[in-house]
Amino acid sequence: MSSPNDNSGRIYKQAFVVSTAVLYAFCLLTTAARFCIRLHLRQKHWIDDGFLIFAICCLTIALSIMYSLTIDEMYLVEALITKLPDIELPADLLQEVIAFHKWITAVDTLCWFAIMAVKFSFLVLFRFLGYGISIYFIVCPHFSGIGSLQCASVPATRKIVVYAAIQMALDLVGDFLVLYIPVRLIWKVRIKWTQKLAFTVSLCLTVLLIVLTITRVSGLQFRGNFDVIWETYWLILSAEVGIVLTSVASFRAFFLFRSNRNQDRGIQPLGARMQWCHQEKRSFKQKFSFSPWRSVQVSSRG
Repeated sequence: MSSPNDNSGRIYKQAFVVSTAVLYAFCLLTTAARFCIRLHLRQKHWIDDGFLIFAICCLTIALSIMYSLTIDEMYLVEALITKLPDIELPADLLQEVIAFHKWITAVDTLCWFAIMAVKFSFLVLFRFLGYGISIYFIVCPHFSGIGSLQCASVPATRKIVVYAAIQMALDLVGDFLVLYIPVRLIWKVRIKWTQKLAFTVSLCLTVLLIVLTITRVSGLQFRGNFDVIWETYWLILSAEVGIVLTSVASFRAFFLFRSNRNQDRGIQPLGARMQWCHQEKRSFKQKFSFSPWRSVQVSSRG
């Protein structure tokens, strides 16, 4: 049943739930496809598979907590902060607000674990991303009692924005390394430029991660207050997109495997086969076509 509190934030509750749930389903689909490809190619499972499984588990637990324990209270707190008219207040308001701060910290921390696991699966250069988890404990280390109400105050909001900006800088360094190192290696390999372009385009999801990070941090403060809905929403999307990026990376190995297998069997690509057909057709016409009558007569006279 809908509530007036559901429209209290910049991201409405229905849009929040639908978009995160659909992208989560796509994460599960791409992850299942990744492991099916590994089994089909008979590849061994490496440490990157462990990081991916860990990321999926963290994201699943985070979304379970969000949908069952946190989302209603999150929009209630946002309605209180923005002073929404016709707000619906529960009888145990204080207890719900205190419990919300505890559970939302768990959700954000699990999402950060998922993001870190995704980037660790590429390179082990991103251990400093653990700084993103510490933000929620440094800014407001209160998870019970009246002290947890200070986490939505103006001084706490300023601290969150400052720490988040520092974290964003470290996060972007990791994203650029994930993007730069493979692209540099690809352009050094002696393959066709079209193949290089295809491999480079496959890394565009990393650019999307960079855009999501900048979007998340740029909108943390809204009307002088910390927007917890904005922070949580874009953090979940970043974790989901990162998992999709890691899963899709294995698709290249599958297509390369099929291409190599076709070459081993002597199967030519479609373009080469069409060119061969045209050449055979032209040769057939030259062999069995008759010359015009006049040209034959002239040649016989000579």
